[in-house]
Amino acid sequence: MEHLKKRRFGPLWLWLVLTAGAVAATCFFSSQSGSVSDDLSLGLVKKLLSLFLPDASAVEMEFFNHILRKLAHFFLYWVLGCGLYGLLLRQDRLPQIPAALVLGAAYASLDEYHQSFVQGRTPGVRDVLIDSCGVLAGCAVIAALAQLSRELPADPGTGNASERAR
Repeated sequence: MEHLKKRRFGPLWLWLVLTAGAVAATCFFSSQSGSVSDDLSLGLVKKLLSLFLPDASAVEMEFFNHILRKLAHFFLYWVLGCGLYGLLLRQDRLPQIPAALVLGAAYASLDEYHQSFVQGRTPGVRDVLIDSCGVLAGCAVIAALAQLSRELPADPGTGNASERAR
């Protein structure tokens, strides 16, 4: 049981909130019709471009709208990856990053399949790949933070931060 304490990082509620929040947000956004979703992202793009590129053409707006939509995919699944990896750190049966990646990619695939039933939306393999990259990036960030927390001294002269948990 001692080996499990060393691997834990962050409170359980944090990982549950991140995971559930990412799932809820993807369900919400994926359930919007294509026109509602596009209006939302294009409205944000227009506001941002009015600040930085006020004379943007329609082609430029569409380009930035496409980029914003893909970044939104990546970000939501980055949050999911953070949550899944944090949860998986609490066990030793499965390798954490591969398990989080499989779970995240499976959820991304289900999300894209769900979109095939929503008016004006189409599923895309590219989106599943972007989502999976987001999950992997989230895992990498939490893995790096967990590693750093183990290497930082708890107090001057007392060793690793992981010794605080004992």
